Amino acid sequence: CGWVIIFRIGLTYATKYLLAGFPSEWQALISGSLELTNGCTLLQKIHDRTICFIMVSVLLAFGGLCVTMQTNSVTNSAGMKISGYLIAKVCQAIIAGSLASILAVPIYHIQKTSAVFLLAAGVVSILAYRFLIVRFLQNYTGNKVTVVV
Repeated sequence: CGWVIIFRIGLTYATKYLLAGFPSEWQALISGSLELTNGCTLLQKIHDRTICFIMVSVLLAFGGLCVTMQTNSVTNSAGMKISGYLIAKVCQAIIAGSLASILAVPIYHIQKTSAVFLLAAGVVSILAYRFLIVRFLQNYTGNKVTVVV
């Protein structure tokens, strides 16, 4: 909870003063990379729905540094390193962005509501995690990874 407050206050300042001159896409990407909720909120300003779909897929897959810090708070006490987790999340975001780029046009043409659009982005993120990152983690850690989705 403390991390959320820290990131929320920092992003409020950053959005108002540091990111004000950036295009909407960059504001959403930077904010979402730090704290997911703020980044997803800023996606409303993007008019190109294809770009928005790709960005929401990437942001959902990565989760933001705020989530990473929360995860670190839990895993650090168990003696686990956060580096493998962070590498896996970056890879997941890259894979989700790649899958979303391939699927963006067909999904954009069949979508009727923004709920379908966001659901499709979530599915892309889950597919990237489930089928590709689990294998990476198994190779990186040498342990069998079990995922419940």
